[in-house]
Amino acid sequence: MKFVDIHCHALYGTDDGPRTDKEMYELIDALYKDNVRYLCVTPHFHPGYFGENSKKAIDAYRSLTEYVRSKYSDMKVYLGNELRYNQGCVKWIKDHRCRPVNESSFILVDFHDNQPLSEIINGTNSILNAGYIPILAHVERYNRLRADARLIRELKENGVIIQVDAQSVVGEFGFFAKLRAKKLLSLHLVDIIATDSHDTNNRAPKMTECYKVIMEKQGKQYAQRIMHDIPLAILNNNYTGRN
Repeated sequence: MKFVDIHCHALYGTDDGPRTDKEMYELIDALYKDNVRYLCVTPHFHPGYFGENSKKAIDAYRSLTEYVRSKYSDMKVYLGNELRYNQGCVKWIKDHRCRPVNESSFILVDFHDNQPLSEIINGTNSILNAGYIPILAHVERYNRLRADARLIRELKENGVIIQVDAQSVVGEFGFFAKLRAKKLLSLHLVDIIATDSHDTNNRAPKMTECYKVIMEKQGKQYAQRIMHDIPLAILNNNYTGRN
């Protein structure tokens, strides 16, 4: 199985991912070994936390694409951001400071783990109202959301894309994250599995291991849908909710 990863912090010197180009290349090697063949790198974006890192991202992305081109001819890479939600942050997208996934209509967005539920709902609504489709990052890690099936369904019905981290599925973000991920997967409420990788140690890619878990519990068809079909459709900006 070849995977599509649309949430990954592989660019060096841009956020809390790799610090050097060498570390970036090591993470790319690990992703390739883990059978990722389509990769959208998504450095965090919030000027208050990470500064104005847009130019750094472009420079690192050029180095990454050259490395991939020279070493992995069957791997494709793309650029985006992970938007840390803040009131008024939609302007960052419209001003082209924060990048949607591969220049599509889809924007990866995250919130603090303990963000009030009302702010998560209002925040995703503000992105939808601005004409973008939010991909809610690592939904299993929001303590106030608690993987509530009713709330997740309401978000999905409203147009929000639900993303879960592979590491959560295999238990590396703790008991509660694993339990919540398992619950959402059992109800088929997850749209996308992604690595959310930052390095090759504590935040390493776990797609192959995750795929085996989902395939065993939920079947091969669902595993392929959320680890290949839907994220690839999003990269191509043609996901309609029925792909």
